[in-house]
Amino acid sequence: MDRMTAYVAALLPDKLREAAVLIIFAFTLCCYVQTMFLNGKMQVLVGQEIAWGKRTILPNLLLWIAVFAKKLF
Repeated sequence: MDRMTAYVAALLPDKLREAAVLIIFAFTLCCYVQTMFLNGKMQVLVGQEIAWGKRTILPNLLLWIAVFAKKLF
């Protein structure tokens, strides 16, 4: 699958390819930071609803907005 991605990326114009790489990088960075640092202590995931509070949602949302705003503009 990696070869197919490389072939498709090689067909894209330089600006579009650069934008795609930046978007993928920003998405990956946000996922990593959110998972490792922002979600707090996670309980055992057994299918019960998790009570997300403003202290969890707000930093996550601000991170996503800031990273994508920085990468896109």
